[in-house]
Amino acid sequence: MNWEMVENDIKENNMEDSFIYAIFTDQIVIDKLPLKEDIKDKKERVLELRIFNAQKEYKYIFSSKIQDYRTRLICDENEDYFDEIQYVNSKDQKIIKEKFGKEKLKVRNYVEYYDSGQAYIKDWRMVDFVSEG
Repeated sequence: MNWEMVENDIKENNMEDSFIYAIFTDQIVIDKLPLKEDIKDKKERVLELRIFNAQKEYKYIFSSKIQDYRTRLICDENEDYFDEIQYVNSKDQKIIKEKFGKEKLKVRNYVEYYDSGQAYIKDWRMVDFVSEG
């Protein structure tokens, strides 16, 4: 993981006030930006990194096929979507409750339509941590 690239992406997309959800080979980290040194020290063990706020999400995911990270930025502009509130597993819920005083995750599902008119979820992203829903 190239943290300099990640930090540049954060600045270029005005995401300084965002959450981090990082999946490493040995743990999951849930926090707020800025990136902390203990996270940066584990750059070889990052499997997936999501940086998200109410408007957009940057996602980095390790591809074993190309032995590098694929990235995607998704914004809400001009998108058809619906939100849902999800419970998280008890270990993550404890972290979220301790750090942010919340216990659930708001997820945004992006919708597209087949030629037949049937809707399907083409992508999803994390939006926020919430208490109710």
